[in-house]
Amino acid sequence: MGPELHYELMKSLSAERREEAARQRLIRRVRAAKKEDKRSDGARRRTRADSGELSPS
Repeated sequence: MGPELHYELMKSLSAERREEAARQRLIRRVRAAKKEDKRSDGARRRTRADSGELSPS
């Protein structure tokens, strides 16, 4: 494999890896946001229930 071909191969692999890393970061951010949203919803429900706004069924 010539040096130019090897260099181009490394550039393309590097670009693919950066794209995959960016996708994984986005996935982790979305999952963390969903998890935080679930936590905040539960906290809001507990707070309203504790203050007597929700009636037990």
